[in-house]
Amino acid sequence: MKIFAINNAQCNQCKQCYIACPVKAIKVINNDISINYDECIACGLCFKACKQAAVTINVDTQKINEYIETARQVKEQNKRIENLEAENKSLRQDIEKSDNRLHVLINKLSVAVVAVNRNNRILFANEAFVQLLDYELRQKAAGITGLENLPFENMLKEDIHETFQNALHNDEGITAMDVEINHTLYGLSIYPLKKEGAVIALLRNLSDIQIARDEIEARINNVIDQNMAMVQNIGFLMGEETAKTTKILNSITQSITSGLKR
Repeated sequence: MKIFAINNAQCNQCKQCYIACPVKAIKVINNDISINYDECIACGLCFKACKQAAVTINVDTQKINEYIETARQVKEQNKRIENLEAENKSLRQDIEKSDNRLHVLINKLSVAVVAVNRNNRILFANEAFVQLLDYELRQKAAGITGLENLPFENMLKEDIHETFQNALHNDEGITAMDVEINHTLYGLSIYPLKKEGAVIALLRNLSDIQIARDEIEARINNVIDQNMAMVQNIGFLMGEETAKTTKILNSITQSITSGLKR
């Protein structure tokens, strides 16, 4: 390596460079000192040993500075990468904790919950959903992996499965209907998760008194929201008598809602 050179005009033949060289790359030929660059390892010991400044650096200073700057930038870049990796690790741990908390909360719900992706695989399902399945599937859910990544097909009745498929591939918004499972009526609501390419579904047992009350109240309010504007427009067109009818409808609705909450 041609890092160092010998200035023989400056040299006083002390041979300290020759002595210092660990690989004997410095030669004395006809009273001149020279460096065999095929053997030189650029250790710099000859440069340090020479008291006459006869050993000089034979490299472009600008290039050396460029190498130093590049090395500094690489070091800084490596440090940034280490920091990013540490942040990513911390973020993954936080996400994992959040996922665990979410699964715990979902499992505590009395309402059956299941999420299904476009590949017809279960993303997660809570214990209430597992209890809707037949014995063999419940045994699978009791295993190490639960229902995650298992195919959703054949877990519920065919018409329910078709409803899920339509919700997954049509992106028509929330799907709501009543379905029968194990001779029990359930309110099924399917919500699209477009970003994840999946749906999450809730199955509410309509024989549960509290759930039934909540469901009926929600449906009444939904019907009112959909039709009240039309009633009000008719009242505006037909006059005071229809306006009175609107008030009566409101009164009936409030009465029903109050009864449900008792």
